[in-house]
Order: sequence, then C-alpha cells, then structure tokens
Amino acid sequence: MSGRIRWLFLSFLAGVSLCLYERYQPFHLKALRLENFSAEAELALREWSDSFLAFHPAWLLAKKDLRELEKHYPLTVSPDWKPLRGELTLTAVPFTPALKLVWHHADYLAGKDGVAWRSDLWTRAMNVEIPELPVLSVGSSFPLLADSDRDASQRLKAPYTWLADLWTAMHSLKEAKLSDLELTRRGGEDIVTCVFTPARGKGSFSFTGRVSGLEKSLIVVRELIREKPDQKLVIDATYEDKIIIRRETDPETESS
Repeated sequence: MSGRIRWLFLSFLAGVSLCLYERYQPFHLKALRLENFSAEAELALREWSDSFLAFHPAWLLAKKDLRELEKHYPLTVSPDWKPLRGELTLTAVPFTPALKLVWHHADYLAGKDGVAWRSDLWTRAMNVEIPELPVLSVGSSFPLLADSDRDASQRLKAPYTWLADLWTAMHSLKEAKLSDLELTRRGGEDIVTCVFTPARGKGSFSFTGRVSGLEKSLIVVRELIREKPDQKLVIDATYEDKIIIRRETDPETESS
C-alpha cells in the first residue's frame, strides 16, 4: 500500500471513528441517578457532575468531593457505576441514630458509637424521614458536646451507653407515664427531673433526683404511685441519705 493510499485509509478510519463517537458517545454520561438526596443536595451533585459529563470515567477523579460531603452531613454516599451504559447512581445512606438529644434549643441525633449530628443537617442533605427515637432533653448546664455550632459530626462528652441507660431507667416504671424528662448538671452532680403520671388515678409526681441514686429513689416513686395514685406530690431525691416528699400546692387553693 502506497503512502498516499495509506493516508487516505487512515483518514477514512478517523472520520468513521469520529462519526461513530459523535453518534453513540460511548464515554458521555448518559444518566446520573440520585437517590434519597434532598433537592438542595441534588442540585449541588448535578453541578458537580458537569466536570465529567463528556467523559464519565473521570468521575473517579472527582470522587474525593463525595468524601467531603460525608464529612459535613450524616450520610455515606454509595455509588453504582455502570461504565458500559454510561450510568452513575449515587445513593445517600443515612447514618444510624439511636437516641435524640435536645440541647441548647437544637435537636441532635446520636449513634451508639458516640457520634452526634444536628438533625437539621440530616434534613438539609436527605429526603429520608428521621426514624422515631427515644428523646432525652439535656439542660444547657450539662456538657453534652464540645461545640453546639459546629457544622459536622461531634463526639458526645458523656458516654452514649450512660445516656441510653438513663433513659431506660426513667422509663422503667410501667405504672406511670413519664413526661418532661431532662438531664442537668448542678454543682458538679448529674440531676434528672421529670413528671410521672400514674396510669390509674388523677395524681402527678414531680420528681428531681441524682442520677447516681436512681436505683433507690425510683423504688420509692414506684411505691408512691401504687399507694397514692390520686395525689400530687413533689419528690426531691437529690440528697445523699434521704428523700423529701411533700404535697404539691394547688395554685387555686393557695390564692383563695
């Protein structure tokens, strides 16, 4: 084959290849599917994909941006890449919360590993419903987290198991309904407050007690609920060696 013929043949092949590429675009990203992301996150991810629309294998080089997303939101991104089809699917997989904590007028989702996220970061990144969780309110005096304004994950300063065990202990009285549960720190002592409403009767029991002495004080509360279900009592179990019980004053009776 002469040089002229060879040049014409190579030019023909190049032209055919270019036509085929323009028609079928084998490396063009044909589909980007986003699952479980919020509208705000979807918009950011579609803008992110603009850098590799014409050559989808380049998404592997941009993958580090997904790791940045995972650092700032309570999720991991699960990718499913089908290179022969030119399809990329990204799924937001939320972290698994076990306890909801209310602290400094904000809701936090805590995992069993002791990591906590503000719940608004969940809703900003995903359209997945937050699951129903046990709720524990924590007073501002209690050192729950290092920084309440941080836009990332944080570690609980109190062990997760300790907080979960406290919630379980306070809900252990089957004879009463519990409300207004709050954990605070007073003078270096961990204090818990709540209101117990007997399942039978019309009374209520305002309870304040040391977390370290719950085992003994809850026994007393259980006995009072059984014996005095129609009374309104204030129970102070913050002392080392005694529990003070007094009848709650009725505001209407007091004013008259």
